Amino acid sequence: MSWKMGESLVRAELDSRIKGRLTGRIWLLGVDAPITLDLEGNPSRDMAGYLVKIENPNPKESERSFDGLARNQVGRVGFMTLSHKEKVHETREERTATGLNTSAYLIKNAVSIQWFSKTNGLVLIASSDYRLELVDSPTWVMTEADAEEQEKVNAELVAYFVDEVLDVIKSAHELCNEADVGGAHEARLLIERIIERFKREGFGEGGFERVYLEEREKRKKELNACTIKAESGEKGIEEDRGYGPPLVTECIDLCVRLHKAMQGQNWLPKNATEEYVLEEIKSGIHFAGVQLAVVMHRYARDGKWPCDAIFVDEVMAQLQKAQERLADALTALDVADQDQLATEAWRTQAREGVLSVMNQVDQLIVAVENSLE
Repeated sequence: MSWKMGESLVRAELDSRIKGRLTGRIWLLGVDAPITLDLEGNPSRDMAGYLVKIENPNPKESERSFDGLARNQVGRVGFMTLSHKEKVHETREERTATGLNTSAYLIKNAVSIQWFSKTNGLVLIASSDYRLELVDSPTWVMTEADAEEQEKVNAELVAYFVDEVLDVIKSAHELCNEADVGGAHEARLLIERIIERFKREGFGEGGFERVYLEEREKRKKELNACTIKAESGEKGIEEDRGYGPPLVTECIDLCVRLHKAMQGQNWLPKNATEEYVLEEIKSGIHFAGVQLAVVMHRYARDGKWPCDAIFVDEVMAQLQKAQERLADALTALDVADQDQLATEAWRTQAREGVLSVMNQVDQLIVAVENSLE
């Protein structure tokens, strides 16, 4: 289970002046008492030895309840730095000011505070909007050996957490394979929902099977509603078939066409890995389609867009991920052009298709931005 609370942070005090230990207090919007930290380990060099004060100039209340978050956090320091480089979605005004209309991101300096709690698992606070204060001089300076040791610990902790998530994914796949969930597309959608539930809230009482049954029942009701629509002849039922809304279908269909051409023309070397340029193009488009499917199925099921205000942060994050994967595909296409891979017609088709999807995703983002004005 993971907890993300960047926007809900009001202020924080993090004290690593004693080597090997980090203590602190974190105030969250909507939570009466501060969260206390008592963690083993050290942060990165830019924090080590300091008392750091953090303030959020514009805290926002979380849609997620913090009732399950232990008020006394005991565990291990994870990746903690005041200088993480983060891709941040830029506004229309920022794009207009810079004249970089082909880019949807800015690289900003961000605070990233991560720890592994014995009670709550992975906890993360991150933002590029915080105000920082380093109180006095550091009481100790991190050496190369200290930094290497902390990096090793962080990697082990991340590996443990990833193993936990992978166990959830494996269980979801096994149950979906055993059950009649309506084919590969429906199984994929159900697995995505189960994983998102795990990330948001863990499984709690009843464990994995309870969440699986709940999500499966929800999907059955949605499909029954679609059937009633179809039988009554209502318009709009096309969006409940196939991959879903037209944008998702366009993205996935593009991936399928490119893949069939790659196979039919034998453009892939026998030992080609996922890092092979043509595979990177295909996978970038495919994973963008998956991200868009999550957004459109979850937040625009009735054709309503933009989404409700309470979902804006999650929706923007998913749309940014889709744009990142599409940008990766374009980068791989540039390499394919240089190396003359596949054919010019195939590369042109891929590029035009990716740019078309990116333009539509950008329109979705603009609509969400306009809804907040």
